[in-house]
Amino acid sequence: MHRLNGVERVRDCLATLYGEVEDELLTFAPGGAQTAANARSSRPLAEVLLDRNVRLRTVCLDSARNDPATVAHTDRLAALGGRIRTVPSLPNRMIICDRRIAVVAVDSDDTAAGAVVLRTAGVVSSLYALFESVWQSAQPMGTTASHCLIPETPVRTGCRSPSPGGPELKRRSSWWTGTRSCSPGAPRTRWNHLSRLLHEVQAW
Repeated sequence: MHRLNGVERVRDCLATLYGEVEDELLTFAPGGAQTAANARSSRPLAEVLLDRNVRLRTVCLDSARNDPATVAHTDRLAALGGRIRTVPSLPNRMIICDRRIAVVAVDSDDTAAGAVVLRTAGVVSSLYALFESVWQSAQPMGTTASHCLIPETPVRTGCRSPSPGGPELKRRSSWWTGTRSCSPGAPRTRWNHLSRLLHEVQAW
């Protein structure tokens, strides 16, 4: 277990994890409605991940349905292939990457205080099971909720069907080429890009 003190360190850590995630990113987002500016800023980050065929599943609060900006943002993400559901309440802010790493807020009432990074297989597996349990009872949100049915088994594709070699996908993903690594000596361009997006959107 590794503790990250303060929201800036959490965002830097998430930039690294988002750069390494290959299959799936799961999120408990209990923060409620998003501002219109926050929603606009977060869109490029979601597009970067979805362009790499990373499955995004997010659970947020039912109260988000009452905010037009949040609903519009959710519709756009759903159209891209992201999956969003809502529940009346959530235990804490949490992100799980590829069923291997979990980032959990140290204080559910003050997420800016920091987070803990968990890599122990048994712990991450338990948190994954918690997410799946909540996900199954949550209500779909977004314009594609009624017709975009994606299997629950691990896959690398979503509702989107872009051509693997299409020019648009290549253009939007070109900055990602190169060897992925979390090591200090790794190329910094990708990390800097994700870090900037996370800070712009005030993620976490």
